[in-house]
Amino acid sequence: MGCGRLVIFTWGNPATWRTYRYRAGFGRGVEVESCTTFVPVLNEFSGASKKTKVFLVVLDSLVDWRGEVAGESECSRCYSECRSRVDLSGVSGYADLLRVNEDLVFCMLKCLGVERDVSVIVGPALGSPGGVWYFGGEHSSTDFMSLVLYELGREVLSECYDEIVVDLSHGVNFMPSEVMVLAQMLASLSLLRHNVEKVFVRALNSDPVSGGLKGLLNINTIYENTFTTIVLPEFPKRLMREKDKKFEDLRRAVSDVMRRVKNIIKSIYYPLPLVLVELCKSYENVDLLGSLNMVVNEWVKETKIDVSSKSVVHSFGIDPRAIYYVLLAFSACSMASKLSPTSENLEELARHVYRDVSKSYYYLIVHEVSQVNILKDSGRRGGCVLLSEFHDKSARDEPNLRVLIAHAGLQKELVEVCFEEGVSLRYSAGAVEKILSSFELP
Repeated sequence: MGCGRLVIFTWGNPATWRTYRYRAGFGRGVEVESCTTFVPVLNEFSGASKKTKVFLVVLDSLVDWRGEVAGESECSRCYSECRSRVDLSGVSGYADLLRVNEDLVFCMLKCLGVERDVSVIVGPALGSPGGVWYFGGEHSSTDFMSLVLYELGREVLSECYDEIVVDLSHGVNFMPSEVMVLAQMLASLSLLRHNVEKVFVRALNSDPVSGGLKGLLNINTIYENTFTTIVLPEFPKRLMREKDKKFEDLRRAVSDVMRRVKNIIKSIYYPLPLVLVELCKSYENVDLLGSLNMVVNEWVKETKIDVSSKSVVHSFGIDPRAIYYVLLAFSACSMASKLSPTSENLEELARHVYRDVSKSYYYLIVHEVSQVNILKDSGRRGGCVLLSEFHDKSARDEPNLRVLIAHAGLQKELVEVCFEEGVSLRYSAGAVEKILSSFELP
């Protein structure tokens, strides 16, 4: 079965939604009367031959409600009924609050008659969206993107998607803009993890409403793009944003993991396939995803919730770029760690990893590997020798940035060619460390 479609909805508070006639079908004229775009958009994809997974993203402030509704609609009625069943007296920790919000969403979906399987992600709010509770923390401004990327990123690692649809119609405040950025990151992860040639991303939003509008609302495609290369944002200084010394041990452990992740990303950002193979093999015992799980679990555990004062305060923040790069490094090493450093396998990395960074990297690596393949006819059998021995000139055995980039990391003074069961490559002792220390990420 081929790759599937990932559909992501963002929701604010349904208590304020009225009933309208929505036209879905992206211009084909299918009209549905509903209080939410969720129903017509799902109808558009129902019965589709393509496997579709649906995620609904809400804020942990969904339970924050002062009892106000905006007119009569199924959404306001269902929210009122489901919210009335919520008991916050048993909430003693942040995990409990996440569960309460998730249960509230599932109650609403059942009330609305949504029969399709839907996965719910509860992300952290900022400020006081409902006007009663306060949500925040000194370093928590990017936590929504971090936590949603953590959940959706792991989904993309486990399942192949070549189409991502985001419906931003009901998202509030920062949700739509951040989910748009997330969609591009998810497309990149799918490209690298599943070796798909392209990922199509589309964003939907309904016409704006005002006052007592009773007319037709179109669900518009406001953005679409086909991604064939991965996005590489600025590499963050740290994964955790905190000042409390109580997190020192966790911070130190995470910093060591991020140092390794940075090395992996360097070997991807620059065309260094042999460095990537050697790094991933040396990091086989490093649990990248386990490190993320550890940080997120600690973030949940250390979030302070006070039901009496109605406040949720996060003790530290998480940089979403760090989450992304850990997932990206995991994807790259999932392939590279299984490969022996033969010329054929470097070509495979060119096709499955470096082509997703830049098409020019693919052609560069293939050309350099072809030059190594000529040595198969050298008559040598057994043993390893420096690549420079096959050339007239030899320079100092120090990394030369121009040469390394121009020759896909195969600087002849640093690479050894081994003639055992074909031709394989390896760096001379200490060369990988020297190369990595010579390159910087933007």
